[in-house]
Amino acid sequence: MFYKAPKILLLIAALAAPMPALAQSNDDPVKEISATAGLIAHLDTIARNSEEIAFWQGVAVLGGAFDWRIDFSADGSETIAPSYRLFNALEESNIETKRAAAALDRSRHLDDETKRAIADISALHSELRDVGETIIRHLENGETKAAAELYWTKGIDLRRALANASYSVKSGLHGAIKTTARAAR
Repeated sequence: MFYKAPKILLLIAALAAPMPALAQSNDDPVKEISATAGLIAHLDTIARNSEEIAFWQGVAVLGGAFDWRIDFSADGSETIAPSYRLFNALEESNIETKRAAAALDRSRHLDDETKRAIADISALHSELRDVGETIIRHLENGETKAAAELYWTKGIDLRRALANASYSVKSGLHGAIKTTARAAR
């Protein structure tokens, strides 16, 4: 005989670990909360990767302006330019971000307005990536001032727009979780 957990424990589990909670319950509110928590995790992935790219854009521009080098060994014998780390951030986050965006796009738990907002977030992320690639090209060509100007005029604004848009969508999803949990009591 299987132990049947109280509904409140399953609701809490759905927030903490969406997939295991889905496997443990046939209860609709738990499934809905679990699915929504999974969507928030995917949105967090895009936001985290965007923030990392924006951070390394700033570091690369400052590194180009002040001729910084990043040490990869204790004795300092292996160094790279900060623009190389920006390149790595762009490459490392690409597949993970695409998977998260695809999962959000496939979701059946989102209304059309939220899906449009998420599509806008994905477009902003793509634009941020393009700015990062352009910054790298400017720095490789010795055009530090152009890289700094691009970061100042577009990179920072995209970073803010992404943070605001993802916060707005996540707030709505958190509200949906609260509503579902209250209704399930």
